[in-house]
Amino acid sequence: MFLRALISPAFLGLSLGVLLFSNAHGEPAKHESTHVKAHHRHAGTATSESTRAYKVAMEAMHKNMAQPLSGNANVDFARQMIPHHQAAVDMAKIQLQYGQDERLKSFNRWVIFAQEMEIRFMKHWLHRRDNGAVLHGAKDYYGAAMEAMHHGMMIDYTGDADVDYVRGMIPHHQGAVDMASLLMAHGSDPDLKPLANDVFGTQTQEIAWMQRWLTQRAAK
Repeated sequence: MFLRALISPAFLGLSLGVLLFSNAHGEPAKHESTHVKAHHRHAGTATSESTRAYKVAMEAMHKNMAQPLSGNANVDFARQMIPHHQAAVDMAKIQLQYGQDERLKSFNRWVIFAQEMEIRFMKHWLHRRDNGAVLHGAKDYYGAAMEAMHHGMMIDYTGDADVDYVRGMIPHHQGAVDMASLLMAHGSDPDLKPLANDVFGTQTQEIAWMQRWLTQRAAK
């Protein structure tokens, strides 16, 4: 599949960068440190241009992901994943505009490249495969995963464009990983399954990198 052939070499380059940026002995953080949590308690009411921009991006994603269901796991994955990916692109661009951390900026240039490519692929796939069918009472394969993601993204904003980006993007990426896992279990399309496999692998690694970033940021 052309998508895998294009993305995989690019991601290999990112993986090397992740290893260089990460603490050589650091492990992915399971929870934020008490230092980060304390900072959030004191700065949670902060407002900034980045905070407003992130909230607008999230509201747009929540609205646009409320797609009608077809009952087809392949079609519903693409219908919902396109606005999900678009939100990642929007958040990455906000961090590039308002953030300070150069590691995150390099990371987000990759996020924009990879996810815009996948958006184009899914739009092309839908154009060929989606007849617009809506099935009332259809099984919602991805609803529980998206509900968990939306809940996880309800962060207390600090006003720090870098920290807020990472704290919001970790559950956002986890939502994509969960959707990809569900598609691999229930989907049947020979083009979408390799895409789901790519999403699962790359975004799992990106989550680990962002968790390490939070740990390193809290240690400063």
